[in-house]
Amino acid sequence: MYSDQYVQDLPQSNAIARHVANVNGLLGSNPGEQARIDAVVETAYMDSLDKVFKVIFTAKDVKTKRAEAAEVVKVALANLESVLKKNNDGTGFFVGNSVSYADLAVFNAVHNCLGLLNRGLQNLSGHKS
Repeated sequence: MYSDQYVQDLPQSNAIARHVANVNGLLGSNPGEQARIDAVVETAYMDSLDKVFKVIFTAKDVKTKRAEAAEVVKVALANLESVLKKNNDGTGFFVGNSVSYADLAVFNAVHNCLGLLNRGLQNLSGHKS
């Protein structure tokens, strides 16, 4: 649960993240940027973290988990790079000319995916049961 001067007891991490981004001016400068930020955030989470977790909880052994998760991350990173290149030829931020919620979401997703690949696959598989 999250509370601040605008909202009390807000559940759900993505709702909290979007609210905090909004309060801090990280949701873009116009409706078009806001829509593109939402698209990047969904791409980061749905194309990377969710798919990596699915592999972790469905693959039979650690070796398979690691190989399949690495492939998912490779595809997700290629997708994100393609999105990044659409803004200023990939030389800055995902949307607009300054850091946004999109950049933070991608950092979080990539950081978590790489962390799962480098450590923890064995430990997380036990949470399935």
